Amino acid sequence: MGYNVSMNRRNTVVVVRAYLTLVGTVIGAGIFGVPYVYSKIGLLLGVTLTVILGGFLTLLLLLYAELLLRARRSMRLPGIADKFLGRRAAGVATVSTVIGFWASLLAYLIIGGSFLDVLFGRFTGWPLIYWQLLFYLVSGIVVISGLWAVARAEFWLTGILLLVLVYFVGRLLPGVDFSYNFSADARQTVLGYGVILFALAGTGAVPAVRELLVRREKRLYQIIALGGLTTALMTGLFGLAVVGITGAGTTEQAIDGLVSFLGENILLLGVTLGLLAVVTSFFTNGLYLLDTFRLDFRRSRPLAAVLALAPPLFAFFLGAQRFIAVIGFAGAVLGAFDSIIICLAYRAAQKQKQPVRWPLKVPGWLVWGLLTIFSLGVLATIFQVLFWR
Repeated sequence: MGYNVSMNRRNTVVVVRAYLTLVGTVIGAGIFGVPYVYSKIGLLLGVTLTVILGGFLTLLLLLYAELLLRARRSMRLPGIADKFLGRRAAGVATVSTVIGFWASLLAYLIIGGSFLDVLFGRFTGWPLIYWQLLFYLVSGIVVISGLWAVARAEFWLTGILLLVLVYFVGRLLPGVDFSYNFSADARQTVLGYGVILFALAGTGAVPAVRELLVRREKRLYQIIALGGLTTALMTGLFGLAVVGITGAGTTEQAIDGLVSFLGENILLLGVTLGLLAVVTSFFTNGLYLLDTFRLDFRRSRPLAAVLALAPPLFAFFLGAQRFIAVIGFAGAVLGAFDSIIICLAYRAAQKQKQPVRWPLKVPGWLVWGLLTIFSLGVLATIFQVLFWR
């Protein structure tokens, strides 16, 4: 009897840890760009995009989860592409995955250091760049330490993050002006698509969740569905709450624009929320990229760590320091490429008729619909960059 109680308790802890790993990865730096794009494209269009993309991305994560179950060994997206689509697709997946996650880590470096500067800069007088480098160094050390170190940190940090996020949104919602800016600016829609896609993307968490649920795989789909619903709901409410108060004065990083409306205390609360969100995402996405080099390309752990963590730092010193530009590009182009590869790999896996214990049986027309939407997003972004300035 005691043994069964102990096992049930451990199962519950593992399932909760897996859920928090997913939620903590998705609710990261991107959520702080959402109010800014809501202010540019309008509340109605912004919330609609969040709901639609949230549903699409949750389905995409479910497809990815089934692919990992079919693969029957630990691998990341390049390995999945190689197994189901061949070497050329693996090459595309490698470029997309690696550059996309480098861009994510760069975004975390930019905004994570900014949050530290707001919290502690007044006491030290350090320039912003010192805080950005300190954030990157400490987060990088945690990533290098491995999955269970990340999961343990994620368990506590994400729990605190959700509590702070709910409290923060609850404080803001009563003051929201729902009449603000319901018009849409088509020229900004592509930017909004990219930023929201980045904010809701969670491919980096799925392999970690899968590995945490060894011998509990039947819970995998449930956790992904619940996690996707949670993140879309919280992202939409956060964007609505902030832009409904700050309106046209919404800033790229959201929190600092609230000071003139709500005072210094809400700033400190918001920065604490931001730091928790960025740290949890950095942990899981950094580990995903490190394991891509280690597992899919069979590099040693020290070399994999250098390959994962050094390039974003170089890009930062070369001048890539605009938060919205970084996450918009990462979401609309690189995140969409990853999504296209997952859809194609899933269709290929279905045709192989390789048995899997828990198949989703997603109809082909729905997979092709996802593929079409993400492809159009890439084309629209490229068109805007080249011709629509």
